[in-house]
Amino acid sequence: MTASPAFTSTRELRNGIVDPAELTRAQLAALRLANETVLYRRPGGWRGVGTAKVTLRLAGELSSRGLVRGSIRNGKHTLMLTYAGLNTLAVADQRAERRGRS
Repeated sequence: MTASPAFTSTRELRNGIVDPAELTRAQLAALRLANETVLYRRPGGWRGVGTAKVTLRLAGELSSRGLVRGSIRNGKHTLMLTYAGLNTLAVADQRAERRGRS
């Protein structure tokens, strides 16, 4: 008997979205950065024009959770969010907004 492919050691919400409470501040910041700007591959990580660097280790952690993926855009390697990453970021923003109102 094999484990379900949907099973992971991390807590997941419906549709495979990772619970934002399980992500560190750095991971959430990297998700926001990847959502707002185009991050290009640089030595030691990923960086956009005038932005902070997302390290290879941090990008690897997000990739292993299925939140980001590498892509080739105009002949350059870029880091972009997956749909699960977009949904996870939306849940995190909604929770932050709810906490701000309370």
